[in-house]
Amino acid sequence: MIEVEGLSKTFGWRKPVTAVDDISFRVERGAMHGLLGLVNAGKTTTMRMLATALKPTAGTVSIDGFDTVGQTREVRKKIGYMPETTDFARWSSGPDYLRFWARITGLSGSGEKARIAELTEFLGIAEDSEESPATYTAGHQKMLVLAQALLADPEVLLLDEPLTGISGEDRAFLLGKLEELKRRGKTMVMASPQLSEVQDLSDQVTILVEGRATDPFPTADLLRQVGEGKHARIFVKAVNLSAGALTALKGLKGVVEVKPTSTVTVIYVDPGRVNVGLVRDTLDAEGEGTAPVEAAEITLGDVFRAIVKEGA
Repeated sequence: MIEVEGLSKTFGWRKPVTAVDDISFRVERGAMHGLLGLVNAGKTTTMRMLATALKPTAGTVSIDGFDTVGQTREVRKKIGYMPETTDFARWSSGPDYLRFWARITGLSGSGEKARIAELTEFLGIAEDSEESPATYTAGHQKMLVLAQALLADPEVLLLDEPLTGISGEDRAFLLGKLEELKRRGKTMVMASPQLSEVQDLSDQVTILVEGRATDPFPTADLLRQVGEGKHARIFVKAVNLSAGALTALKGLKGVVEVKPTSTVTVIYVDPGRVNVGLVRDTLDAEGEGTAPVEAAEITLGDVFRAIVKEGA
């Protein structure tokens, strides 16, 4: 459905800056692909190239077989684009904003009214509000921009940081709506700095670091890569472990770091070499066998920190 091959973007002439460097991934119909990265990683530049708002310096993007540069009109009929930020100052009301974009997409008359009514109900937007969307909460602004992206009922949704900067309640609501859209068969690419968002929703993930990208990983497989980064954690629920116990733990092959905190002792390990049983046995041998020990769930954050530290 979406094929990205060798995508690159360089800005400037005398002192060129490469924002995106040779990114490739493929998204099957009905799947979600996560682009995960920190600020200035290249996420928004990549999303804008997918959305036909920027032309790549090198490489290609095709959506449902149409090239984003040579067949822009056809691509735009397939996509809905939710930008990271929008200037709402010019709009007198939220419905005014949606009516404008409805007409841009070719809706009019009863079809326009019906579609706006459907989306405002779906996303919990006040259809008759006379307030400027510039006065909306960050969460309701995100709902409004998502509604804009959905007006033409596109097959593909390009979502640039849809959950960034909004409250926990709005975030949970919008996450639920994105999950529902995925169940309805929408093909999606979502850029985010939020690890949990990408982990929860994406079938595959590409991690961006300063414009460069990892190979795409199925999300479940990517979590298993954490062993290479040595960022799995084991918690010993005890403080003030004896010096002997701390030394013994640090001496285990596969232990990267032992870090006492005010409430627990955190052991960073290579999960292929150190497990909860080995830690318990070591503590027992040092007279600390009563301390509860448990492994932390491995998250995408562990993988991400390892990749950012080492470079993609």
